[in-house]
Parts: sequence; structure tokens; C-alpha cells
Amino acid sequence: MITIRIKNTTAKPITLATNSDPIEIAANKEAAIPLDLVSGSEVGNHLATGALEFPRTALADVAPADRPLATTAIGDVVLRLAPRFLGFHGELEAAIGNLNALRDRYNQQHATTIRLLTGAKTMNAGVTVAIGAADLLSASEDDAVTKAEEALAAHLSVVPKKEELAAWYDEHKRLESSRDKAARDRDSARSLAARQLSATREQLDAAAATFATADPKKVGAPVTWGA
Repeated sequence: MITIRIKNTTAKPITLATNSDPIEIAANKEAAIPLDLVSGSEVGNHLATGALEFPRTALADVAPADRPLATTAIGDVVLRLAPRFLGFHGELEAAIGNLNALRDRYNQQHATTIRLLTGAKTMNAGVTVAIGAADLLSASEDDAVTKAEEALAAHLSVVPKKEELAAWYDEHKRLESSRDKAARDRDSARSLAARQLSATREQLDAAAATFATADPKKVGAPVTWGA
């Protein structure tokens, strides 16, 4: 019977089932086991976890004529175990590759975000100007109406002489016309501005609030795992 020496690498005995009496391999000791047992799943599972190993003396008890059978048996064990390790290795490499890709994408976005947050402070003054300009569209028209109303009120406060009444009345109508035109211009400008700026103004306000609180330090550090 061909036997191959195998070693228990653990601190506890390992018992292998056979067709007759079980074989016990003491902790950290070698034992000779039949060749057919080497090809079994039980030994293979122990070999896969490292609990058993083939020592340098594995073939010490094998006659030269029997060595081809013994080496073939060991080779078959390796070929059966290899897919476990190669499959796990493939999954591990894929996981590391995916994580590295995520790291790289994160760091690229991190750098972009830092650049934008840093630049946001310089945008804040400009967006404030844009908001002020938007408000000015209606403010200038309001001023025109106010001036026209003040001119009309000032004219009404003056009591004309009888011979000047016709001229006064003509001036009164002209001032009324000017006031009414200013009001129409204001309403028209407001209507146009409202259509054009209603959404934009809200967005400008939101942008201004974001720019004012922008802080690159809040983003944290880039990811360096595996780099």
C-alpha cells in the first residue's frame, strides 16, 4: 500500500475517517496516510484551510516505482484546490480594482469641489451686483413715477390768477399725462422684469447664500487608501 506523509499544522489532533480504523494525526506531527485518502474530500478540505500540509518528507516512504502514482495524486489534489484560491483571488482583485476606481473618481470630484468652493468667495460679490441690478429695474421706474406725482402735487398747490387759468390747466393736463405715462412705463417694466426675473431672482438668491457659506475645509481630505 502506498502511503504519503502529511503534517497536522494545528494545535489539536485531526482524525481522518477510513474504510477501517480512523487515522489520528497528533498536533504539529506528521503521519503516513494511504494514497487513496489523499484524494478524498476530507483531506482536501483540511489542506484548503492549511490545517494539513505536505511536508518535505511527504514522499519519504514511497518506493521509487510508486513515485509516479504518488506525485500524480498530489498533483490532482493541487488541481482540485487551485480553483478555490484562484476564484477568491479574482474576486479580491476585482474588488480592489473597483475600490481604487471609486477612490480615483472620488478624488477627482473632490479636487473639482475644492476648486469650486475656493472660487465661490470671488463669485459672491458679483452675484450681489446682479441681484442689485435686478432690483434696479423696478426701482428706477418707481423713481420716475414718484417724481411725476411730486411735480403734479406741486402744481396743484399753486392757485393761478384768472387770466392764467387756461395755461395752468394745460400744464396740469400735461403733468397728469406725464404721471400716467410714468405709471404705465413702470407697470410695463415690472411686467417684463417679472416674467424674465421671477425664477432667476430666486436662483440668484440661492446662489448668493451658497457662495457666502462656501468653505473648502468642510469637504475633508481626499481618499488615500491603496495609493
